[in-house]
Amino acid sequence: DPTKSQLANGEDLKLEGKLKELFTIAQIRTNFLILMLIMTVSCYSFFSIQYQMKNIEGSIIENTLAAQAAEACGNLFSGFIFFKIGARISFICMFTLSAIGSIILNFVVKANNEALIPVFVAVAKFGITASFNMSFIAVVQITPTIFTSTIFGFCNVTARLMTVLAPEIVELPDVVPIVINVICASVAAIC
Repeated sequence: DPTKSQLANGEDLKLEGKLKELFTIAQIRTNFLILMLIMTVSCYSFFSIQYQMKNIEGSIIENTLAAQAAEACGNLFSGFIFFKIGARISFICMFTLSAIGSIILNFVVKANNEALIPVFVAVAKFGITASFNMSFIAVVQITPTIFTSTIFGFCNVTARLMTVLAPEIVELPDVVPIVINVICASVAAIC
């Protein structure tokens, strides 16, 4: 029954599907806000990495091929990862993987070995692609059925609004776009 939900404390709840319930029931509100943050960060970072390809050192062809291979793997394995290890650990792992890949790419590899650039582009892209896909799964799995489309709509709107800024942020000086991606991924992993 889509109008019934069970809170974390085991209490059964009869929902009417009103917007007021979305914001007044603490557990639903908290899940909604966390999902909004996760979807916004993952959507922004997913597209931001693509826009950054032209600014990353090394061969743009090799970097793009590595990113697209990682994206395909992220698309294939994200659902398996989500259901195997759970939502919280999946998001922590994938956002951390993306942040580590970005940090190593921009602060370690650039100075030492250009051949490793596609590897860490792939690491960052895999992490963020898996997070992006898992955010869609999480909305359906975590929210009460009666609110799923409403929460998905709110999350998608905020995610796309933030993504509009990605092309502009990528044009900021040198490491600023990567630092923003790392900060966003780190905040999302912590939440």
